[in-house]
Amino acid sequence: MNQINKKMKITVLVISCIIFIIIGLIISLIYNQNSQKTKISLQTLNTTKTVIQNQQNQTVFDTILSTCPTQSEIKEFNNYFPITSDIPLKDYKCSNGLNPNYSENDSDNLDPRLTIYNSLRIMKAMHFREKLPWTEKNTYDWFKEKIKGININSKTNISFCCNPKQIINLKLDVLQNKDKKEWVKRQTGTGMMHLLLLEIHEARHIDILHTCGYKDHNLNEMGAWAVQYYLGQYIATELPNNCQNQYERDITLSSSEEIKKTRFCDYN
Repeated sequence: MNQINKKMKITVLVISCIIFIIIGLIISLIYNQNSQKTKISLQTLNTTKTVIQNQQNQTVFDTILSTCPTQSEIKEFNNYFPITSDIPLKDYKCSNGLNPNYSENDSDNLDPRLTIYNSLRIMKAMHFREKLPWTEKNTYDWFKEKIKGININSKTNISFCCNPKQIINLKLDVLQNKDKKEWVKRQTGTGMMHLLLLEIHEARHIDILHTCGYKDHNLNEMGAWAVQYYLGQYIATELPNNCQNQYERDITLSSSEEIKKTRFCDYN
């Protein structure tokens, strides 16, 4: 009997040890799972925080260029500025500010229509603190009054106006260049800003042509170069700070000053 009791005690002890080991393994497994969940939650939280910070740091113009025009915007733009082209264009689509039919990789060009739409979206978003020197209207309404269409031209060496009447021809290469995905590209200083100024410059030719070869005589004529100069000044100094960053303002102002120095025959 004593031997049996002794064996039972040993068996109970062994079973108890096994149970404690199993419980320990279960506790360890639960802890590791919770720890892993905590790490994943922290990673998710940090990723979300980074996304929010990037969104907060993104300027108004950058936000426009990273998103797609709405159907309402496209309908309005096509109504006021019908887009034509001398070459066939791929089907229009848009995702994250790009047409995947054109921009399947970094070497592909942009959809020229989407570039035009985005330039018009930014133009429409511009609300200056002071009125423009050549019109009582805002930039978009003035442009809408002057221009009746935009032609994508693959054959021209330069953009021009106005053949046909009130139609501006924009050079295909300019519209497809991927620097138009940024308001001002940091590496080059080029970007959508220059296209928008070009569009306003060409629209001004509906009222007045250049008066000194490819230049104008002076700012007072308020010709195409003067309008481009003043618009650059206003973009740099008369818009809310969240429209663009300081680097972009500096480049726009510098470009405007360069026009003043090089595009007027009477400049001293």
